Amino acid sequence: MHELYPTKHYSEINFYRSTDYFIFEPICAKTTKQTLLLNRHTQQFSLANEQTKILQEELLKPETKQNLQQLAGILGVIQLNSGPYIVFIKSRALIGQLSGHPIYRIKEAAIYPIFKASESPITDLEPQERKNKEDQSYICLLYTSD
Repeated sequence: MHELYPTKHYSEINFYRSTDYFIFEPICAKTTKQTLLLNRHTQQFSLANEQTKILQEELLKPETKQNLQQLAGILGVIQLNSGPYIVFIKSRALIGQLSGHPIYRIKEAAIYPIFKASESPITDLEPQERKNKEDQSYICLLYTSD
C-alpha cells in the first residue's frame, strides 16, 4: 500500500532563522536530506533539498548562520491573538520504549512567532498592546504546564 506521508522522522534538527524564512534541516548523514522551509510572509511550508536556490541563498546570509539552534523536534503551530507561533522541542529525555520505539519526555520547549514583529496581523480594532499581553500570558501557561 502506498503511503501518503512517509513515516520517517528526524530526531535532531538544525533550525535557522532569517528575516524571510524558518529553515529546518535534519541532521543525518545516511540519507538525502529534505529540508523544511517556512515562509514567514506567506506562512506556507515547503520542502527543499541542497540544490534548491532559495535554501542556498538563505543559508549564505550571515544573519541566518548567526541564528542557528539545534532542536529535538517540532510540535506544531498554534494561533494566538497576534498571529501564528511555532512550538519546538529544544531538549528531551528518554523515558522508555514501546515496541522497540523510544518514548521521550519534553524537557525544554520554545515558542517563536512566525510573523515578523513589525508584520503582526491586526484583525480587529482591539489595541495591539492588549493582544500582546494576552499572548504573553498564554505563552507563560505553555511553558509552565507539566
